[in-house]
Amino acid sequence: MTILALGGCSSDADGVFGESSGTGATSGGEGGSGDGGSTGASPSGPSSTTGTASTTGGSSSSGEGGAGSTSSTGEGAAASSTSSGEGGATVSSSASGPTCGDGARNGAEDCDGADLGGATCNSLGFPGPGTLTCSDACTFDPSGCNRCGNGEVNGGEDCDDGGNTPGDGCDAQCNFEGVTCAQPISILLDRGDLVSIATTNAAGPEAPNECLDAKGPGRIIEVMPQSDGFLTAWIRRDGTTFDSSLRMGYSCSGDNIFVCADSFDPGSNDPVSGGEVGSMFVSEGQPAWVFVEAFAAGEEGDFVVELTLSRGDCSEPVELPIERGSPQGIVAWGFNDGQGNDVVGSCGGNGEDVTYRLRNMGQASPVDVVITPVEGFSYNPVLHSREGFCDEDFAETECSATSGLGQSEQLVDLIVGVATYVHADAAQNSDGGWRMRVTPPQP
Repeated sequence: MTILALGGCSSDADGVFGESSGTGATSGGEGGSGDGGSTGASPSGPSSTTGTASTTGGSSSSGEGGAGSTSSTGEGAAASSTSSGEGGATVSSSASGPTCGDGARNGAEDCDGADLGGATCNSLGFPGPGTLTCSDACTFDPSGCNRCGNGEVNGGEDCDDGGNTPGDGCDAQCNFEGVTCAQPISILLDRGDLVSIATTNAAGPEAPNECLDAKGPGRIIEVMPQSDGFLTAWIRRDGTTFDSSLRMGYSCSGDNIFVCADSFDPGSNDPVSGGEVGSMFVSEGQPAWVFVEAFAAGEEGDFVVELTLSRGDCSEPVELPIERGSPQGIVAWGFNDGQGNDVVGSCGGNGEDVTYRLRNMGQASPVDVVITPVEGFSYNPVLHSREGFCDEDFAETECSATSGLGQSEQLVDLIVGVATYVHADAAQNSDGGWRMRVTPPQP
């Protein structure tokens, strides 16, 4: 969603000037006669008369043929005039000029003050609620009308992305989504789905400093998994315009946060926007929460986040796109119980495993992969990898199973080309959870 500038439009109709029939010049206290073809201009503005009429202070005359009548009071300029047009329509005007501003809709006026003639935003064709007003020129002013769906932010709308699809950051009533836990960007996600959300973090909540000390505004996304699997969120570098950070967990309150990712240049030589990847195990029907936030306080901009859900085996590996950044940029939380024994490494790995596919978004380059067991589990990790193919029948590139129960394992200088498969494996009868961190090349 792109937030667009406020715009508005108004009718082309102008206010109405009073006209009278009958001919003659009018001046305070003196009478004038017309010849049936002359036109006299009054001090009040353009007014025309036809026929023969003479006006003096306190007198009245009627034009020939009964087309109209004029009256004036006192010496000097006439204070008011009333004209009856053909068909009985009456138009009133003051000596100061047009009737616009007297609070009553007259003649060709669209409206006058609060008198809108029954017109509303909806009657003028604007789809959403809002308030129609009248301009000083007695034309409709629809700038207060909600024109949700036209791609422009108008009349009290938070946003307008030109559509009415919920879950894209701007709902069908053009209100921001994802600014509170009670009103998140809500999506349903099943295995094989790819949901891309393009919106802005403007007007979102400030980050709670729980992940890598992020302080800026963000958006809240609630994901309802339709199957068990591994939820992956990727803040794409293309389409993200600020230094972003990523949180993922099982509640919106800040508890049970399992992923904190922030991609940046450790040398502070190059600004890094986007590039964060997070992944965690989710259960069908149990909501998971994704927070896209700015690292710096007050920093706003556009972002694109992609969400996927996969089984985590060779048929549906967990996707981990790799963009240049920091060791904090790509974080996966896994759990292997119930996964099955998909692939066995040359150094071990007869337990249940989860398969990740690393995709280098630039040139093939070396990365480090470290897996660390979560405390409280009897988990003995094994890491092994293959390039180009997932199946164990193909050549293995690295295997690590040296540290033992509860200890970390790592793959060093793993060359990631088009597709590199990494198996977060385990020793036999060893189940548990882990955090896996991928260190991509620096900017």
